[in-house]
Amino acid sequence: MIYTPDWELLADALQRVVSAHEDLEVSKAAICNAIADKKIAVRVTVDRSHESFSGRTFVGDNIDVPVRINCDDFDWGKSRPLQPWRIGPRPGEHYSWIGGWKPEPIEMIELRREDVTKVLRCDDRDNDVQVITYAEAVEQVGTARFADDWIGGLTGHEEYVLDAGAFGGPSVAEFSDVQDKAREIEFQCSWAENWLEERGFLGGAPLPRAKFERELIEAFPWKVSAIAPVSWSPPRQLAGSRLIDFGNEPAIWLSDAVNLMAFGNVNAPKERHLVECVFRRRQATIVLFEAARKDIVRLIGSPDVEGDSSDTIPPRYFDFPRNLGDPDNSISTDLDRASDAAFSGAFHRKHQKWFNARVDGPSFVAWLMSRGSPSHADEHVPGARAARSQPSRERAKRALVDIYNGNIPDQATEPNPLLCRKVAAWLKKRNLADVKDDTILRAAGRRK
Repeated sequence: MIYTPDWELLADALQRVVSAHEDLEVSKAAICNAIADKKIAVRVTVDRSHESFSGRTFVGDNIDVPVRINCDDFDWGKSRPLQPWRIGPRPGEHYSWIGGWKPEPIEMIELRREDVTKVLRCDDRDNDVQVITYAEAVEQVGTARFADDWIGGLTGHEEYVLDAGAFGGPSVAEFSDVQDKAREIEFQCSWAENWLEERGFLGGAPLPRAKFERELIEAFPWKVSAIAPVSWSPPRQLAGSRLIDFGNEPAIWLSDAVNLMAFGNVNAPKERHLVECVFRRRQATIVLFEAARKDIVRLIGSPDVEGDSSDTIPPRYFDFPRNLGDPDNSISTDLDRASDAAFSGAFHRKHQKWFNARVDGPSFVAWLMSRGSPSHADEHVPGARAARSQPSRERAKRALVDIYNGNIPDQATEPNPLLCRKVAAWLKKRNLADVKDDTILRAAGRRK
C-alpha cells in the first residue's frame, strides 16, 4: 500500500489485535478498556438519519467517550456503538455551538491506527506489497529455467580472482575456471532478462508482482510451490470488517469459505494463474476439513445432489481424506490422498458425497480468527527471500507439497527421520538430485 491511513475501522483494528494476540474475547476487552481510558483516540461519524449532525465526523474533545465500555456495547462487524454517544462543543466552541451536549446515534467509529499499534502491541506492517524487484524476478526466472545449474553470481573470492587477472591471482588455471563461470552467469542472466523483456518487463524497474507471477507459472507451472506457501496460513487481505461480517451469517457456502481462506475474498483473484488458485484452494480445504474432523468448525449439507436438506455433516466423515467435489459446494473423497482400499471404494461410488455444503458462520469465523497472524511470506514481504538461489530447498519444497498436499504434519505426527525418508524416496523416483536432511527440515519449517 502506498499510503496507510491514520484511522482504521473498529473491525479492522480488532482483526490486527487478534492476529497479534490470538484471543478474540481478550482482544475485544483490551480495545474497550483502551478506548475508555482514552489511550486510543477515536473518530466518530453521526448516523445519516439524524437531522442536525447527519453524516458529520467528530474527533477529540467533541466526543464524550464513556468511562466504562463493555464488549457487548459495540456492533463489531459494522464498527459502531449500539447506544448513542454524547457529542458537544470543545473548549472555545460554546458560543457558536447550538444545543450543547446531546446523545447522538453513531454510524461509524474509527480508531487512530498508531495508537492501536503502540498501546495494544500489534504489528503494523504494510499489508499490500504489490511489486517484486527486477533482481528478484531475474532470480526466479533463472532458477525456473536452469534449476540446479543456475549460478546466480560469483563468490567474493571468485570476484577477486577475476579482477586480479590471469597473472595477478592465485593461478592461471583458477582464473580460467572463474572466467568460464562468469561467462555462464552472463549467459544465464541474459536469458532471464530477455524472457522478462519479451513479456513487457523492461528497464530494471520493480515489476507488478501478480502479473509477473502469472507469466512465470504459465511458463513454469512447477514454480507454484515457490510462489504459494507450502502450508496454509490466513492471507493478509482478509480484512477484519469482512471477516466479522461473515461471523454474523448463520451459514456460508463452502466455496466462499474456502476462497476466503485462500485469497481473503469470496472470489478468486482474476490476475492470478489458475494453477496457483487451485493450489491455494486445496491448501485451504485440507486445513478446513481437519478443523471439521475435530468438530471445531461445523458443516451442513444434503446427501442428495437434488436435495435441499440441511443435515449436519458428522466430524467422523472427515476421518477419510476429503476434497472439494463436483458440482460446486460439494464434498467427495480425495483420491490423491486416499489409501488403495478407499480409492477403490470411492471410484465405485461406495463413498458418501455431500452436496450444497455450507459452513457454520460463527464457528468458522471464531476458528479463523484464532489461527493467529496472517502469513507474511504469502504476501511477499520485502527481504523475505534469500539473496541467492536455493535449488536444493526448492526441490525439497516441491516434494513436501506433493507428498503432504500443502499441509505438513507436525513432528509428533511425522518424526523427522520418516519425513526425510519420504522426501528422499520422492526425489529418487523422479531421478532428481539428493537433498540433505537439514535442507529438507528447513524446507518443512522444522529447522532454522
